[in-house]
Amino acid sequence: RWLIQSHHELLNLARDGQWEEFMTHLQSLEIPMPEHMVNSVPAGGRKWGIIHQLAFWGTAEALSTLAQLMTLYPELDLELFTKDTPPQRPYDIALQEGHEEFSQEIQNKVEIKFANRDTRSGYPSALTIMDDDYGSGFTPRSVAELQIAEIAGTIREKEEWWIKVKD
Repeated sequence: RWLIQSHHELLNLARDGQWEEFMTHLQSLEIPMPEHMVNSVPAGGRKWGIIHQLAFWGTAEALSTLAQLMTLYPELDLELFTKDTPPQRPYDIALQEGHEEFSQEIQNKVEIKFANRDTRSGYPSALTIMDDDYGSGFTPRSVAELQIAEIAGTIREKEEWWIKVKD
């Protein structure tokens, strides 16, 4: 539970644009914040994750924080959708707020793939993981099409194994 509390504290610091305090708090955690939490939008009325707050602020300090986060979390999801209607990516938020340098930085780091999006949910259609603590789904990163069959095969094998064990 302390990790979830720390995640909410980080989200509050990000919401308030307190990037120095954000990085200090992130780096002071006894156990590093798991990447899937950094790449999520938690339940409880929140609609934006950390990366969305960075894009909203779009300052030089936010850009510096983005670079530090990408070093700590190489799989940082720069295409994570908000829970807004319609869902927005960090790139969209930065453009909307007039932060051209920030949006360009994101665009340079991400190949935006609209074809892989599920048009109903806004999430990548390949994989969404449900998080019981947050009561919502999150997509840690896109899954290549070739890996989908491999993952599905592994899941099917495990299900068959459990049926045998159960019987």
